[in-house]
Amino acid sequence: MIKIGGNSFDVPAPGGMRSFSLQQRILPVAGRVANVFLQLLSGSGVVSVADLSSVLEADVLRVLPIAMPAIGEIFSTMPKGELEGITRELLGDATCDKVPLFGSPKGDAFDLMMQGRTLDTWRLLWYAMEVWYPDFFARAAKFLGGVKANLSGTSSTSEMNSPAGAS
Repeated sequence: MIKIGGNSFDVPAPGGMRSFSLQQRILPVAGRVANVFLQLLSGSGVVSVADLSSVLEADVLRVLPIAMPAIGEIFSTMPKGELEGITRELLGDATCDKVPLFGSPKGDAFDLMMQGRTLDTWRLLWYAMEVWYPDFFARAAKFLGGVKANLSGTSSTSEMNSPAGAS
C-alpha cells in the first residue's frame, strides 16, 4: 500500500503469467524510461554501486521534471492507446481507499481521483511497477555491481552468467 495525496492506494501483485506476459508490452517502454532515470541520477555512463543505492531509492518526482523531454520522446514512439493500455493493466486491480480504480458501472474512479494529478499518477505507476516486478531493482543492483567490478578488473561474469547468478 502507498499513501499519495492523503489517499491509500493498494496494488495487488498479479499472477506470474500475467506479470510475465505484460513484459512484452512494457519492457520496450519501461527499459527506455528506466535508462533515462538512471542516466539523469547517475550523471555518468556507468552507475557505481554507491550511486545505485541513491538511484534506486530516489523519488520519481525528483527526477521526473528533467526527464520529461526524453520520456515524451519515448512515449511519442508508442502506438496510440498503448500508454493507457499499460496503465490500465498495471492498475486494473488497484484500489484507492478500497474503491476499485477501474470497472465501475458509473465510470472509472481513476478518472475522477487522478484528474489533474499527473505527478501522483507517476508515483502510483512507479509503485505498481515495484509490486508487479519486485525483483527488478535487486537484479539491477547485482548487474550494475558486476559491470563496475568488470570495469575495475575484477571479474564477476561467472556469477552473472550462471543459473545460480540469475536467482
